[in-house]
Amino acid sequence: MRMLVLFATVSVALSGTARADELVSDAAPYRYVALEAPADLSFYDPVAVTNDRKVYGNGYRCDENDENCLMSILVHERGGGEARELYSGARVSAVNCWQLLGGSVLSRGSEASQQAALFRHGEVELIPRLPGEVVSSVSQLNDFGVALVASGDGTKSTYYLYRNGRELTLNLGQNSPVRDMNNSGMVTGLAGGAFRMVPWASEPTRLAPLPPHPYAWGMQINERGDVLGYSWGGGSEVIGIWRGTEFVIVLEPAKLEPAVVSNDLLWNRQGLIVITSAVAATGEHSYIVPRPGVRFDLHELVDALPSSSLITNLNDRGDMVGTSRTDDFTPFLLERVEGVEL
Repeated sequence: MRMLVLFATVSVALSGTARADELVSDAAPYRYVALEAPADLSFYDPVAVTNDRKVYGNGYRCDENDENCLMSILVHERGGGEARELYSGARVSAVNCWQLLGGSVLSRGSEASQQAALFRHGEVELIPRLPGEVVSSVSQLNDFGVALVASGDGTKSTYYLYRNGRELTLNLGQNSPVRDMNNSGMVTGLAGGAFRMVPWASEPTRLAPLPPHPYAWGMQINERGDVLGYSWGGGSEVIGIWRGTEFVIVLEPAKLEPAVVSNDLLWNRQGLIVITSAVAATGEHSYIVPRPGVRFDLHELVDALPSSSLITNLNDRGDMVGTSRTDDFTPFLLERVEGVEL
């Protein structure tokens, strides 16, 4: 099940540290746009922003106790405005460049009963369950329409690739979280530590942490097979890229102020890194890393960004979507302003 590889260029620059007052331009590089959801929704989570700035997400209509919720997939057209409902009784978790959606349908209105599915032009393709499967969902999609599916039977998790009715199971062992997939079907994740794996391999390639750290996590993979992730342990972390099996340092947060510890990374094809779920004194913060050694707090780059916020996705233009953590999880879009350099 070999597929074409699209190669992307990742920017590399000299290391250094920077703050927002050291930007090339004084103009704000991002514009804050509030995302309006239908008034009858209890919650709305933006999941993905495409390169043409459409935003896809999940809406929840819940009872008065917020216990029983009906989910639906929504889209914001370019420029924001109120979301439009696309599919009821379903959730989205991934969108590719052709705006094929991957996620799951909720056969009994519960996430515990979800079945992996693909969504396009109002039609739903259910991905057949594996023998003994209880729950499944598409977690990633590449530009060739290959879906990375997570399947569970109540005791273990299995990951496999699916396209046009054919599946290929990844030989990762039990309960080995896969975090990302590129256009050649290579994946990375946390199978007993960071790894990289081509789908036809008998076992993954292990990616070692940077001494003296005992742990490593693979979080994102680009089209060259470089893996972005963490080397961590003992209360500290280093963010870097495994090129082959060599770990190249991108950022050492302990050497910056504030010395926050994060738990998630995002990466686009232009090499922009977003550090998210970084807990600071004022709440959850997200940071961008436009080049090695340089980190900007998004709160210093965007007017009106809530004091505690969480970025959930970014596109190849550098636009991002996220939610406020201080005012009922209000969703927002951060539009990258053309011509303003970091």
